[in-house]
Amino acid sequence: CNCCPCCCFAFKPLVDAGLAGLMAPSRYQAVIDPAACDGCGLCVDRCRTGALSLQDHAEVDAKKCIGCGLCMFVCGPDAISMNQIRPASFIGKK
Repeated sequence: CNCCPCCCFAFKPLVDAGLAGLMAPSRYQAVIDPAACDGCGLCVDRCRTGALSLQDHAEVDAKKCIGCGLCMFVCGPDAISMNQIRPASFIGKK
């Protein structure tokens, strides 16, 4: 999901109510490489679920990350990768 609060009518109320976890997560979760992170904060600003915070480097709250990948796309130093944490869907497979 690449939804953002400006164009998805369902997403903003869920995030505002602290219920972003009700959105269907992807199979992935953001992972930060602290050695590569320059602490710019672009990923924190882009994260729509509030799953990222900035200390010396960006950190991921696994309970809030829905695996959309928006943070990874704005990361200049490529310090964010997406790791698969859930199995692929077996819908339609026999």
